[in-house]
Amino acid sequence: MNGRARLVTAVPLGPRAILPSAYVSQRREGKAVVEDRSAETQLARMAAELEELRRYAEAQEKKASQLQHALDSRIVIEQAVGMLAERFELNVAEAFDLLRRAARNSRRELRALATELTESRATPEAVTAARMTA
Repeated sequence: MNGRARLVTAVPLGPRAILPSAYVSQRREGKAVVEDRSAETQLARMAAELEELRRYAEAQEKKASQLQHALDSRIVIEQAVGMLAERFELNVAEAFDLLRRAARNSRRELRALATELTESRATPEAVTAARMTA
């Protein structure tokens, strides 16, 4: 180093991103010197950092929501697979294949068909039709 060091605070934004905060100080000839920046510049930088943090927080909330939806879907699908396995004496892989084939053949979402299956005692027509074509 050439005798000058800078102190910077940072705000972690994720595993790979760090947003530098306001410039704090530098050393000249062994003495710490606080840099004089205008209040407008510091406020503008802080506002930009806060905006970046807001975007990051929104992205994390969206990701958490998507993961929760996937978890909820998985639970319903696993329940439906278990019901099909018990109802038709299939192993789990065969029951999932039957449910997936029924959803594809009827052009429905897997979760929607699984929900219908778990909410009714009757086997949905799409499942019955897919079982006949197997």
